[in-house]
Amino acid sequence: MHDLPPSQGSTSPTPPPSTSGVVPAGTVQWTVLCHLSGLLAFNVFLGNLIGPLIIWLTQRAEYPEVDRHGKEVLNFHLSWALYYLIAGPLCLVLIGFPILAVLYVSSLVLTCIGAFKASEGQLYRYPFTIRFLK
Repeated sequence: MHDLPPSQGSTSPTPPPSTSGVVPAGTVQWTVLCHLSGLLAFNVFLGNLIGPLIIWLTQRAEYPEVDRHGKEVLNFHLSWALYYLIAGPLCLVLIGFPILAVLYVSSLVLTCIGAFKASEGQLYRYPFTIRFLK
């Protein structure tokens, strides 16, 4: 029989700390909510900025992961707002309509991908995003 240190004894030992990057449940919930709150844009004017901003400002001190995710989400939605502003006047020459459609669908899809990655404890870096907040 192997010699075990007295702290382990013969009962089941405590598993070693996880190195898989697992974050506490509260953090996962807030990070997912931060991503999904961007979907408020479909119901509330500027909701895509207001929802993530409120979560980021209120939870970033308690949950460091919310700080990282919140900045990423806000950068994404600020970038998309800028792209919408550019595409709007382009509707006068008809090219803006397909651009707006692509922006609309891509914001929905990318937000869902970001929320899914956050539920797995990963930070999703949104494509075509200007990094306003570092």
